[in-house]
Amino acid sequence: MTSFVTEKTCHRRLSGKARGLLASAANLALRGSGLGGKLVLLVLIGRYLGTAELGVYGLFSATTTIMMFVLGLDFYAFNTREMLARPMHERGRFIRDQMLLHLATYTVVLMPVSLLVVPRFLPASALGWFFAVAVLEHLSQELYRLLVTLQRQTLANLVLFVRAGLWVMPVCLLWVLDVPGTRRLEAVWVGWSAGGLASVAIALLALRASPLGAVRGVPVAWRWILSGVGVSVPFFLSTVFAKLIDFADRYMIDWWRTKEEVGVYSLYANLANGLNHLVFTLVVIMEYPALIEACYHRPMEEYRRRLRGFTLRSAAVSVASSLLLVAGLRPIVSLTGRAEIAGDLDVCWILIAANLCFNLAYAPHYHLYAHKRDLRIMWATAGACAVNIALNALLIPMYGIRGAAAATLASMAGLLLAKWSLSRDLGGYAPAKEPTPELECPQQELMPRSEPE
Repeated sequence: MTSFVTEKTCHRRLSGKARGLLASAANLALRGSGLGGKLVLLVLIGRYLGTAELGVYGLFSATTTIMMFVLGLDFYAFNTREMLARPMHERGRFIRDQMLLHLATYTVVLMPVSLLVVPRFLPASALGWFFAVAVLEHLSQELYRLLVTLQRQTLANLVLFVRAGLWVMPVCLLWVLDVPGTRRLEAVWVGWSAGGLASVAIALLALRASPLGAVRGVPVAWRWILSGVGVSVPFFLSTVFAKLIDFADRYMIDWWRTKEEVGVYSLYANLANGLNHLVFTLVVIMEYPALIEACYHRPMEEYRRRLRGFTLRSAAVSVASSLLLVAGLRPIVSLTGRAEIAGDLDVCWILIAANLCFNLAYAPHYHLYAHKRDLRIMWATAGACAVNIALNALLIPMYGIRGAAAATLASMAGLLLAKWSLSRDLGGYAPAKEPTPELECPQQELMPRSEPE
């Protein structure tokens, strides 16, 4: 009997591992296809339209990404912990209330920014497309995060692939075939909008089919929303600081140098940022919901075990993918056929090192997040942002895009050291036989189980 039970348990473990490997393979295929499509698009913009147009695309993409996070207010960080602490059938109202908050931010934030700020960096012909893309990108991103929270990672990556990769393929095909009138950035804006719309539709259908509980007749929890916005402030500020580290250099290059240099830098920055997307797909989104749940609902030794595995796997994937990109960089850049891009390969090497530092900071980041040390995350990111902006202002006028890359590396290395140092007192990186008071995860401050006000 004991032998039968042991054999059955082993079979379940093997089946679980097999499912995990299949899920990881599917996620990698979807995310890799999306990243590959964006890479091909960048190369083709550089090849057919030139580095100045590549610079416009880089600024459009950077501004859209920043707006995605501004519109979200990082409310998802608060709502994720709320949802993970509740059973599935109670989660529907959390999602509805979050979506109502975002509808408000579109009116209060996006419209003024689109009319007053964006025209300083983008041509007038791109403003309408910017508004449409920003709304669809943000809504798709929030739905993607909700699917990750519900541990529907493969479906989440399908949504991401449709939003970020699938639409790129027909645009690139039209350009390669030299279909008259298509080799323009407007073709990119049209495809981008179509991909965002399709991804939102897929995600909404998936959520509608999930057993999240009925929300009809349940009042909107306005006080809870406002409370969540307040709790999310440290996350929001941390994200704003992080996005400034990522993208402030492009605007400063545009201010002090040229659109052509923005284009070259954007190509290399996107290549290096692909490492971050890869680690996030293969490790982070597969493991962080279970890591957070282990902190709240399971013995702390289980949390320690998951944290150690998360740390080792994120480091291994980061190092391996960085080495692969270094090896394949020259052949990729040669496809653009532009000497001004190929002459700055050292910029990409510096940016690869910067993204390696960022990826290694994932483990201490989620360790702090699980223990609700939100202010520590905020101050670490604020310090790195201050270093980044100061160094960009100092180095870009003198050294151009090399100065920008050096500023990014310095700030990312500082971020890694700060998060690692601030998380060490929580323990958890090394095995321990008994849980310690420092490692006890805080109790959730939940939405009341009674009907919300």
